[in-house]
Amino acid sequence: MNLPLVAESYLNALPRNPVIARMFRAFTLLMIIALSISSTGVARPKKGTGGAAFNKVTDVDAVSITISVGSDGNTHEKYAITDSTRVTLNGAPVNARDLRAGMIVHIELSSDGKTAQTITAKDPPAHPARGRTG
Repeated sequence: MNLPLVAESYLNALPRNPVIARMFRAFTLLMIIALSISSTGVARPKKGTGGAAFNKVTDVDAVSITISVGSDGNTHEKYAITDSTRVTLNGAPVNARDLRAGMIVHIELSSDGKTAQTITAKDPPAHPARGRTG
């Protein structure tokens, strides 16, 4: 089927059958909605449901870890560390006391939303603007 294209508008290339045109518009709308939903995901934990967070360590001690949340880094969250908390640094198991401020962490929370179940840490970026670790 050859569709005539007019230089003024690409809308003339749409199917002339109203059923097909409606299906095309519905498909386009669904794709726009799906893309907008998938691009709004945030890596903040949901309180009380067990969640995950990707953030920077600001302080760590024997019983808790404090991380900066968000792109501005002005919001801080504190999570409890227990004997059952699994901690890794660059893929190797370590103790929580081996973590330092500035490291990038992924924290999986327990169901209470206040206790770290696993902490996966990476070295801080050598060049923060480019996100390269070093």
